[in-house]
Amino acid sequence: MAEYWTNDQESKYFPEKYIADLCTPDDKWYKEYFVNQTEVFKWFEVISGQSVESITEILAIAEQRKDENDNSFCNIYEYAAG
Repeated sequence: MAEYWTNDQESKYFPEKYIADLCTPDDKWYKEYFVNQTEVFKWFEVISGQSVESITEILAIAEQRKDENDNSFCNIYEYAAG
């Protein structure tokens, strides 16, 4: 469990809203920052070769890939403004 906070409520200096932390079944590691969910979906589609329309779908695909490699994972965090 992790919480990510920003005090830049207008996104003037820190426009990113999401972080994706991913290890693929072939042990490639990624950590990317995104300003919206659409960017997350496009990025994951390129990485996985599968079309997705929700974070839930991404997490389900990542869970299925654990069969290929127990160390693979995908975590997506959303920043909260505070």
